[in-house]
Amino acid sequence: MADIREQVYERCRTPLLTLLTSASPESTYVLLAHVKAIVERAPAVFADEFKTFFCALGEPTHVQELKLSLLALLATEGTAAPIVNELCEYVTGVNEDIARSALTAIGEIAVRLPGAATGVVRALIAMLDTDADWVCSQAVQVMQVVLRKYPDNAADVLPALHATLRTGATDPEGRAAAVWIIGQFGSLIDDAPYLLEPLIDAVVAAAGSDAPAPHDDSEAATALAEAAASVDVRLELLTAAVKLFFARPPEMQKMLARLLSACLVEGQDVGVRDRALLYFRLLRAGVAAAKEVVCAPGPVAVTEFLADVSSDVRDKIFNEFNTLSVVYVKPPEDFVPASHRRAKRAGEDVAELSAEAAAAAESAASAEATEAPAGWDAAPVSGAGSLATAPAPAPATAAASAPASAPAQAANGAHDDDLDFFGGAGGAGAPPAPAPAPAAAPADDLGDLFGAGPAPAPAPAPAAAAPAAADDDLDFFGGGGGGGGGGGGSSGVSLDPAPTLAPPVFQSKWSACTPAESFSFPLPPHVADPAALTATAASARFVQLAFGDTPTHAKFFFFAREAAAAPGTGFHLVSMAVDKSTGVAAVDGRSEAAPAAAAAALASLKAALS
Repeated sequence: MADIREQVYERCRTPLLTLLTSASPESTYVLLAHVKAIVERAPAVFADEFKTFFCALGEPTHVQELKLSLLALLATEGTAAPIVNELCEYVTGVNEDIARSALTAIGEIAVRLPGAATGVVRALIAMLDTDADWVCSQAVQVMQVVLRKYPDNAADVLPALHATLRTGATDPEGRAAAVWIIGQFGSLIDDAPYLLEPLIDAVVAAAGSDAPAPHDDSEAATALAEAAASVDVRLELLTAAVKLFFARPPEMQKMLARLLSACLVEGQDVGVRDRALLYFRLLRAGVAAAKEVVCAPGPVAVTEFLADVSSDVRDKIFNEFNTLSVVYVKPPEDFVPASHRRAKRAGEDVAELSAEAAAAAESAASAEATEAPAGWDAAPVSGAGSLATAPAPAPATAAASAPASAPAQAANGAHDDDLDFFGGAGGAGAPPAPAPAPAAAPADDLGDLFGAGPAPAPAPAPAAAAPAAADDDLDFFGGGGGGGGGGGGSSGVSLDPAPTLAPPVFQSKWSACTPAESFSFPLPPHVADPAALTATAASARFVQLAFGDTPTHAKFFFFAREAAAAPGTGFHLVSMAVDKSTGVAAVDGRSEAAPAAAAAALASLKAALS
């Protein structure tokens, strides 16, 4: 199966690359989003075409950022060097967002490819000497990630980082990364406590304590004050100070005491105060015990980072290929209202449609109810239970048949979505028999799937039926598992008189079963009514599982079981779509039984309905 997928991806590659060369920025972004969805599963498909995804002058920022993420995914041990060199060119550009994204991509390549880590570290060290503060800040953040994966490289990296750690990054994110590096590798930095002291003084001053002001110019003092106000910086500072205290107690004792006092005052962030209180209580319990907790031996290096999108969500998005889900990088339920969602595949849990959406659909259908013509145009009414509890069929009130020569293409088209047949809330019972005053209520199209209880009681008003309340015409069929059965099967066919099958099992079997036969035939007048058709099928021991009605078709789902088959096996599954304009029934059969048994069972159903 994996080989087949690779072949499909290979066939998609050339058309996608061709379209990228001449597409507008909007189309380019959509194409790149779909390319990324493929690359996340099979990066080798586009690995040799990495130069296609180099950024061009004048491209919109959002297109360039998507290309940068693709380059990080496409890099291999052999192509990492040219890709990193290209990314370094973007870092020195005028677009700050692109430069930050390029640095992030460089770090991702280092984390994913150990063989490329040395070259990436050299590139990051070179970035530390740039004049742009934000480049230096982002480089420190990326270096933090690289050192978490490769802590053994710290001895080579820290000398180059020392000047940057002393001056500090100007933004809080970079400052927090620098503090983490100092706390994690403080034993390798001779003046590590004094690198933290200016920031500790700024935190103490911000807390209102009497502390000396930082001995820096106004710009540096402002940057320190902004960093001290950041929750992330204070959290990292607390942890770094405690770790350095265990490594350098004489130098850190007074600084740590002032920092804990400042972080324990009222008005501090809850997380900061909670962490300070934790460290204070640990130290009060004993320095040795606190060291065992804070400096407990752990994994030498981080082996895997949490992905931005989980694999389950990524698979769900890929299943929506060629939809907005790929562009938004979100599953449909995150941006499509529940009332507009459809279940597109067998086994998908469409019960996620909210009760509010179902109530809204029913309300809209009731408000627009119109008089229903006789016969097939009667609106379906949901019911629960088996055919044994369904209302007895009444005589047909109108013929819905057509000459045998009438075309059946439209009916056959109704089978295109056979795996969508439980997209809404039909019932498992038989459709209502025509009566002088049938119910003026719509089917509960979108809610209470697979047996949500009996339908509303008929009103004494003249017959009226609601039009379809949703656009998903063939997607609202649902209902409870069938039970009961009709009379004996036709000659030569031995079917279970009372088979049962739950709707979810029907769905899974439908996907797994081998197609048996597909055929079309005109229905005679005596089965032109849904209830009559259901009862006639039951006489052939085919139990109705679900029924749905649309303006053009009525759709039924039946099942039967070989009497001699083992429990839970030997099922025959039938999807039948009846064209209301011609009366032609298009049948699609699937079976777990032998081909001969399946053909005989379907023949018995056709004979009963003919």
